[in-house]
Amino acid sequence: MKNMKKGLIALAFVLGLFGFATGASAQSTVVLPANAAVITIQSKIILLLQELVNNLNQEIRDLEDRLDEEMDRNDDDDDSDEADEIDAEEAIDDAQDAIDDAEEAIDDADEGTDTSDAEELLDDARDTLDEAEDAFDDDDFDEAFDLANDAEDLAEEAMDEL
Repeated sequence: MKNMKKGLIALAFVLGLFGFATGASAQSTVVLPANAAVITIQSKIILLLQELVNNLNQEIRDLEDRLDEEMDRNDDDDDSDEADEIDAEEAIDDAQDAIDDAEEAIDDADEGTDTSDAEELLDDARDTLDEAEDAFDDDDFDEAFDLANDAEDLAEEAMDEL
């Protein structure tokens, strides 16, 4: 019985150090009869363990939510990159079509028509399209899209010069 009392005192002291003894000092807990003290300490431990499990479950749910949000963001980024790539590819195709149309318009221009300004704009359009294709190859789809649109605009300006 003496060893049990020492064990209870030690346990009550440890529990008190960690804030487990609520509303009473660790020493007052041991004054109870041995069985009542053990039951009181066991009850407190069970309550604390339940609280700990609840807190851990909440932490797990919070982490799962954050992980889901991050995965959704990554999926959105992947979708966005794919859309950017498609947009850039379409813009490059449109620019190439506009350049082809400008070349044809220059070739079909009446003899004696001054096409020098149109040809200069067409050369600028080709150079800009080359830059767009380089940006596309470097996976810089935003830049490729912008440059391709610039190339298309230059090709259209070339046709307007005729």
